[in-house]
Amino acid sequence: MTWRSLVRAFIQDRWDVGTEFRIDNLYAELGMFERAYPHNHHVREKLRQVIQLLRDDGEILFLDDAGLYKRLR
Repeated sequence: MTWRSLVRAFIQDRWDVGTEFRIDNLYAELGMFERAYPHNHHVREKLRQVIQLLRDDGEILFLDDAGLYKRLR
């Protein structure tokens, strides 16, 4: 499973389309991501990167500088 597919699945499992969420919600599950990629020592940074990619793909919408997003699809 790729980082993108893991984060996408996490978002889809927890929030319906149109629902807002914070990146802190992903950070709260940091252990799950660390277990999936035990050799990655920069998990928070990777999560931010993947969120930006999902935003660029039109799957989520960036709402503010405080880490608020909305699931689009």
